[in-house]
Amino acid sequence: MSREIYELLQLILTLNLNFVIIPYLSGNLGKAFRIKKIYDRKRIIKASVTPTLKQKYNDIELNKISNKDFKDATLEFAELLVSKFPKDTLVNFYNNINELVVKKNHVILLIGASGCYNNISNVVSLSNSASIYHELFHMASRTYDKETKNIYAGFSQKNFKLPKILYEAIGTGINEGYTELLAHRYFGDKHNLPKAYEFEVDIAKKIEVIIGSDKMTSLYLNGNLMGLIEELKKYMPEDDVLKFINRLDLINEYDFSHKSIIIRESIFDIYEFLLKTNALKLKKQYEEGMIDLETFQTLSNNYLELFNDEVNVSSSEYNLKNIEEMYNIILKSINAPGYASKHTNK
Repeated sequence: MSREIYELLQLILTLNLNFVIIPYLSGNLGKAFRIKKIYDRKRIIKASVTPTLKQKYNDIELNKISNKDFKDATLEFAELLVSKFPKDTLVNFYNNINELVVKKNHVILLIGASGCYNNISNVVSLSNSASIYHELFHMASRTYDKETKNIYAGFSQKNFKLPKILYEAIGTGINEGYTELLAHRYFGDKHNLPKAYEFEVDIAKKIEVIIGSDKMTSLYLNGNLMGLIEELKKYMPEDDVLKFINRLDLINEYDFSHKSIIIRESIFDIYEFLLKTNALKLKKQYEEGMIDLETFQTLSNNYLELFNDEVNVSSSEYNLKNIEEMYNIILKSINAPGYASKHTNK
């Protein structure tokens, strides 16, 4: 779902504008916003530091959960988070869960959504249970600063001082990808969840290899995009990190019905960033004596195996020619201690 449509949906849900005009607005105005918005490849949106989190509630009020729609799924979600994650990573979760509203709303089907989380009102609206765990992870990672109008949700940041269609935002792509990754990791097999944000999920998996799953999940649940940026800055310049995040945002925000040179270039930039970041991480570990040459080469080749020359985005296939050649150029450029072995794309 494009960001413009998503914000239009949140406005509709906030104001309860359940009129017959909704299909027209979502189908026509939303499409116009996407087409007319100009993408400036030189413009990079930056992130801000997440405010210090103060825990409002120390416990879950089960009686409130039991009064919600979809109460079984909400309770299952709450019990899993408490059992799986340290309490110091769940401040946002405890602050939001007792005031959360979960309700049925079939109107959102008119714009092709099965669920939506309103970051301002802390309301999950669902037409069915298919996306409830995804939306609940949004809730569990969200901080809303009423004074600045800043929202920190997972790896995304938004500001609502500006009109809803024009606000500044960063991290929507990696946020949706990692949110969906977590929903499937903990609830997918049991509930046979449908797949969504497949490209974003794939990129989130590749970042997690670099960062580590425990660290990345902790940053996500604390709404700490800047923390993720700081982790990646250990190996790459900040401008390159921000460019990577913005490129993934571009792919996430626009629904292309045909191949686009901008999308192809963005995929190339994303892949190049990930491969170089991982190579620099392994090189640093090698130089610090944490791994030997053989381990460097093994881990290097294992990471390369995660990439394919053929990439699917919005039902369109993009051929990046030769990922292995790209990676060998990267290894040479950083004076890596070894080169990738023969690689066959899957």
